[in-house]
Amino acid sequence: MTLFRRAALAAALAGTALLAALPAGARDLTVGALTIDHPWARPNLPNRPLAVYFTVSNAGTTADRLIAASGAGFDAIELHTVIHDGDVMKMQKIEALDIPAGGSATLAPGGNHMMLFGATTLYPEGARFPLTLTFEGTGEIAIEVTVEKRGPAQGTGHGMGHGAAPKN
Repeated sequence: MTLFRRAALAAALAGTALLAALPAGARDLTVGALTIDHPWARPNLPNRPLAVYFTVSNAGTTADRLIAASGAGFDAIELHTVIHDGDVMKMQKIEALDIPAGGSATLAPGGNHMMLFGATTLYPEGARFPLTLTFEGTGEIAIEVTVEKRGPAQGTGHGMGHGAAPKN
């Protein structure tokens, strides 16, 4: 094997090792015009739902909508938003999330998010689990959610609007 081939093989192996070392859920996933960026959730507690967050970017010229999600081991999965009712923040179910053409939509703590009810498993930090997102135009996209104590550049905790008013 020539020195050039050895160097090329070493570089390819190093690149593969680097990709394998990255958390799978932290990578962008592109299907058609849609890119799903960093799907994540916080560790869940017994008898408490999981909230899932990510950003969907649409590089296409046609809008799309996130209309459903499914995953084994959950009783129900719903899209939610947080609304302000006076000084109280409440969670409200939404039927779909619009992804504008050339734009994006973000699911994040304190805003739009996906609630996973009735988890049959506790997911500690570092765990991963699959979900399938259903878009009106693009169809189904399989993602892997990474469980993290804090998501990418997130400062506030999730939990607001889940049955209690924030304390002053």
